[in-house]
Amino acid sequence: MIADADDAWLDTCERGLSDSGFTVETVQDGLACLARLQGGPQPDVVVLELDMPWGGGDGVVALLREEARLLDHKVVIVTGRAPPDVLSARTGIPISRCLRKPFHLDVLLNLVGGARMACAG
Repeated sequence: MIADADDAWLDTCERGLSDSGFTVETVQDGLACLARLQGGPQPDVVVLELDMPWGGGDGVVALLREEARLLDHKVVIVTGRAPPDVLSARTGIPISRCLRKPFHLDVLLNLVGGARMACAG
């Protein structure tokens, strides 16, 4: 699952991951991400932008901290603002990687592919 409010970035990532054989679900705000994580099967990987509207990534991170069952998947944090080391300390949850925008799509493809393999066994 990719959670980001930036339509162009979301479309680019969705297309790139789909073309590489991944099943991709997208949401554009914190509330939609929270609703998706609380219902239905859990995604293997969550690519989470911290600066989304309506609860934002921080709200999603707070839920992940409170509900350990939701941490069965890998979390990749992306942002255009804070440096990755600040984000890792800020969230307080296990994070596969923090990426600062802009980054090359191949970096995300490798992270998601590695996280999916780790989830599979």
